[in-house]
Amino acid sequence: MGNHNPYAPMKASLEAPAAGTRQEGVWRDGDQVVVSHGASFPKRCVKCNAPAEAPGKVRRVYWHHPAIYLLFLAYAILYIIVAMVLRKSMEIDPCLCEEHARKRSQWIWFGWIGSIFGLIGIPVIAASAGLDMGPALLLAFLCLIVCAAAGSRNARILYAKRIDSDYARLKGADRRFLAGLPKFL
Repeated sequence: MGNHNPYAPMKASLEAPAAGTRQEGVWRDGDQVVVSHGASFPKRCVKCNAPAEAPGKVRRVYWHHPAIYLLFLAYAILYIIVAMVLRKSMEIDPCLCEEHARKRSQWIWFGWIGSIFGLIGIPVIAASAGLDMGPALLLAFLCLIVCAAAGSRNARILYAKRIDSDYARLKGADRRFLAGLPKFL
């Protein structure tokens, strides 16, 4: 038997981590934010670097290898199944200032209201005016797609460029926020 006591309190290491070991934190690498699993973002807006009052809401980001998109060309259902199985995820907690939280909320509303108007409003207006339904349905579908895409793209905070077992690389942060982060080793 050795001198190991399983009931003794843990001792913190005051030494710097060895090279090549995993560290926790948030860094910058070019125009990307590098986050280790379990790390918290600083309480600054990721869009303008202003102080953020509210704590960041925990969000889940997903990533899968870009080559999986080739399956979409062959068969969309197969792509969806493979992407769901092979995707990697991570929870992040980026913060937003009041102004950017308001803008995000406005884009979410734009996406929903524009999509509903495209789906319901345009066909109803065309039917009540006695117009041909073919072009009206095409316009409705186009409005639905454009509003949903614009709302979701402009409302996103950060998006994953790569997620591995140790770190996630995220894009979408402002250069001023990135400048306040330490450089990734």
